Amino acid sequence: MKVIILLITLFSVSCWAYDGTPKEQVNSFFNDYSKGDYERATTQLFEKKKMRGTQTQMLITMQQQLSAAPNAFGEYIGNENIYYDELSPSLIRVVEIAKYEYHALVWEFYFYKPKDKWIASEITFKDSFTILDSKK
Repeated sequence: MKVIILLITLFSVSCWAYDGTPKEQVNSFFNDYSKGDYERATTQLFEKKKMRGTQTQMLITMQQQLSAAPNAFGEYIGNENIYYDELSPSLIRVVEIAKYEYHALVWEFYFYKPKDKWIASEITFKDSFTILDSKK
């Protein structure tokens, strides 16, 4: 099975289309994701972000990979939370699985709170479960 891995790290702080706690932002993300609207789901996390050229290209690549996921893994059937780790007062890690008929994608979100709002700072997804054991 081909491993899909993508990492987007964003450095500037700005307003986010998905607002609220990390849990609320992840729920909003998977609400759009469940509708097959991968472009909206991903861009809403980063909509007002000043993304650099390579980061914009990584977002486009992510959207393309996600649109191919149903062909590789079957129909999307939901998501489940694996971890919600408060690493510090300013950093939270959320790990979810996107469940498909034949396999799941593991999503790892890092949310950073520089002042008073949580922002999605780093996101990865892959079709390997190794991340689940290595970062308990």
